[in-house]
Amino acid sequence: MRKRIILWGLIGLCLGLITGCRKAPNRSVSFTVDNSRYQMKLPDHWQKTKNFQEVYGETTVFGAEDQKSKAVFSIRPAGKVSEGMPLKQAWQAYQKEMDAQPDSVQTVKDQPFPTQKFQTTTVYQQQKMDLAVYWVQTKGAVLEVQLQTPQDGKQAAYQKKLLQSLATLKETRTKKKQTDDEETLGQFENQAVSYQITGYRVWMDAQQQPKLVLRLAVENKKEANFLPADYWFKASQLEQGDQAVVPFTEKQHIDEELDYLQDKAREPLAPGTVTEIAVLYSLKQPEGWVRVVPDEKIFSHPEPANLKIEDKAGE
Repeated sequence: MRKRIILWGLIGLCLGLITGCRKAPNRSVSFTVDNSRYQMKLPDHWQKTKNFQEVYGETTVFGAEDQKSKAVFSIRPAGKVSEGMPLKQAWQAYQKEMDAQPDSVQTVKDQPFPTQKFQTTTVYQQQKMDLAVYWVQTKGAVLEVQLQTPQDGKQAAYQKKLLQSLATLKETRTKKKQTDDEETLGQFENQAVSYQITGYRVWMDAQQQPKLVLRLAVENKKEANFLPADYWFKASQLEQGDQAVVPFTEKQHIDEELDYLQDKAREPLAPGTVTEIAVLYSLKQPEGWVRVVPDEKIFSHPEPANLKIEDKAGE
């Protein structure tokens, strides 16, 4: 009898571990508005909507849906602000246009960017839905987030999940007008992948040979895994003066963070996820200019990036 109890206990423990392993982690997603790029984590049990522009409108830059209900949310530039109307005036006009519930207009606290909200109702797929509208004022754009939820009494729970997701929102890039003497950090993408240079530094190895450490944010927009470093090395070339800069593919111990990012560069990246990696190159000189040249057959509208390097170049 005692053996039977122990056996069932072990089976229960194993099943518990298996169930726990099945729970998918929150997935990071990214999208672009004008010249700014954003990253955020999706709520549990939500996934990116395929063909979201066809579903939510052509100005939509991202859309997602709840796998456990009919709730959806979409993100787009705030239209009236994009048309040049002052923010306060645009917000008030939009409330009137959308027939906002007056007592629902509020400022949302505990968010990384100033956020305003109102509530109203709408019709989605021939069903009346609750609609919460958020305007998120980032550095590069005002984002409009629309959350459409079933009228099932769980509106507060849906909104809580979305706000937890918006609390992870990061603006990873804002382009500036460039002058001739400014460096340019590159953004390279196609329908399958996106690479963005997020930083770099010069590091001297044990033999005092200069290495360029290049940090990249990588998004997998494909349907299959791929190795971020391998793809990058095939899709780009670095030049220093008139000489090619050769990739250095052996892992180097630099510091805890960069060691970790080197490991991420060699790990398969799952579909619909974003990660940051570090790759190394052998330099001829520890200072000057390095040009990052993307393969025009792989990336859409590629523009080379120019990196000004020196012994203490920062990230």
